Amino acid sequence: MSVKDAFNAMDVAREVIAKLRHKSDNYFILTWDGSKIPRGAKVDNVEISWTQNGMVTGKGGEQLGYYDRLVEFGQPGGNRQVMLIGTSAKTITPPPGGLVEAVMTAAPSNQCPFPTAEAEKALAGWNVPFTKQADGTLLVNGDLDLGYKGLTDLPDLRCVAVAGNFICRQNKIPSLKNAPQRVDGHYDCSFNALTDLTGAPRKLSGEFHCNENQLTTLKGGPIAVTKFYCQDNQLTTLVYAPRSFTRLTTDFGSYDRWEFVPKEYRPDISQDIEDGLPLREAMKPTGAPVAFKKKEPPKPPVPFKKKDPPQNP
Repeated sequence: MSVKDAFNAMDVAREVIAKLRHKSDNYFILTWDGSKIPRGAKVDNVEISWTQNGMVTGKGGEQLGYYDRLVEFGQPGGNRQVMLIGTSAKTITPPPGGLVEAVMTAAPSNQCPFPTAEAEKALAGWNVPFTKQADGTLLVNGDLDLGYKGLTDLPDLRCVAVAGNFICRQNKIPSLKNAPQRVDGHYDCSFNALTDLTGAPRKLSGEFHCNENQLTTLKGGPIAVTKFYCQDNQLTTLVYAPRSFTRLTTDFGSYDRWEFVPKEYRPDISQDIEDGLPLREAMKPTGAPVAFKKKEPPKPPVPFKKKDPPQNP
């Protein structure tokens, strides 16, 4: 089974590459059968020891790159794994029996993967100073405050890098799909019409505020923040909430560690959800449902015949 036949993973991979373009030079799609960690795989001859929270770690603790799972426990066999790895390394050796399905190079350093004309026009209209970088990104060297502007959607700001806080609160924005990909400060998208968080940064060094929206899921949101606020929404689970935080504030309570979140709000259904990365899809198992035999009622115990005493000779 090729990766492309699985579910157009190449298209998904291109989206991931475009989003993480500033982090890595080269991208590899790794395919193998077995556990979720590609045991035996090497990045420039350094063996992969662990993959967790979007980072690939070597045996000596060195960070080898970034990853995103494209298929987890897929068919055939229910143990097919497909992982996209972004790294500055030139080569990757797959696990025993696996293969490197595709090798892709990130966008050229002088070319942004998204158009910037709309962003340039919008920033100029908002009187927000910016600098066009060599890689094509538009650097806002401070805060980008779009709060209280009556916005019903965001212009294409995906190539905008915000060195300060990004604020788009108190609008009518239904999606973050065009939001900046890099924010170095706090991120405030509260009081909008969001139903999910697709388009938000994956990791954030500041706080993330998405309270007072119409969220039914936290899918697409960051996996690592300092403080995360998602109260006053329509959430029934915290499955896609960040795992790394100093404070998680929800309608169900406030917590300073993921382990303290009640289990009914964080069902352990798979690491695909545990990592919370938005572009992964688990392959659904196929086949007929299992039929269970109706349980027979227990039979009554067999009575034992009382043993007669021995006869005297």
